[in-house]
Amino acid sequence: MPKYKFILYTAGRTPLSISATKNIKDLLDATLTEANYQMEIINLLEHPEAAEQYNVYATPTLLKIAPPPIKAITGDLTDQKLLMRKLDLQ
Repeated sequence: MPKYKFILYTAGRTPLSISATKNIKDLLDATLTEANYQMEIINLLEHPEAAEQYNVYATPTLLKIAPPPIKAITGDLTDQKLLMRKLDLQ
């Protein structure tokens, strides 16, 4: 079972969503092994009800679900140092 679980909420294939998806995948692949994390990508244009569970109001939003505590980061996810600090990956 993966130690880390992430959910990335996007709004279709916008440039910002594409950039955020690439940025977080690059960071996770460089920092963690694939067996050590799981990432789900949810397109809120197709599944708007999915935003309710974690009160997601903007996209792209990345949630770190596990290990606790749950943390949320919104934006294009370009600042890798900030992401590592906020996601407790250091």
